[in-house]
Amino acid sequence: DLLPRGRFTALLKDQLDHPESFAPMLQALWKSMDAPEYESRFYAGFGLHLRHFNGSLFKNAKAFPWVARRSANCWPHPATTGAMWSRPSSAPWSSRR
Repeated sequence: DLLPRGRFTALLKDQLDHPESFAPMLQALWKSMDAPEYESRFYAGFGLHLRHFNGSLFKNAKAFPWVARRSANCWPHPATTGAMWSRPSSAPWSSRR
């Protein structure tokens, strides 16, 4: 796995309570993934070193702020475009208000 299983989903769920940290957290994640040196790939959000994603996909990546919506059924698209998509009703946090 490129990212530790379940950690990205947990990061997104945490942003429901802390939307102001959404963009900085993702930018730090992408910066860590883009770093070719092992020492530079430590991501504090997961507390571990990440695998290097070669190809410059995350080079100069920009995450947009999470704009709060009134709907409890929306969450940020993982591509961080700022677009919102519906939260699956089967998700364990779907009853969150």
